[in-house]
Amino acid sequence: MSLPRGSADLVILLPTGSEPGPYDVQLLDGDLRSRADAKGTAAIEDFVTTLRVRIDLGQLAAGRYQLAVRREGDSWRMFPAVVN
Repeated sequence: MSLPRGSADLVILLPTGSEPGPYDVQLLDGDLRSRADAKGTAAIEDFVTTLRVRIDLGQLAAGRYQLAVRREGDSWRMFPAVVN
């Protein structure tokens, strides 16, 4: 996933079977430290659980990160991300 520096509106299509509801999102560096975070509420749109969040990536250096997503109370799911 490629992410722009600055304030970004993310639309995350969650894996099949993901429940709608409140979610946490974090962008983690190589040491798995949180560098940015956001909260949003996922909804089912056209049969896909879709999470929309605004996250500020303006203070981050370009490079590789992990996008961590979890429904409140569940385990984190990690996805590779690159900030441009």
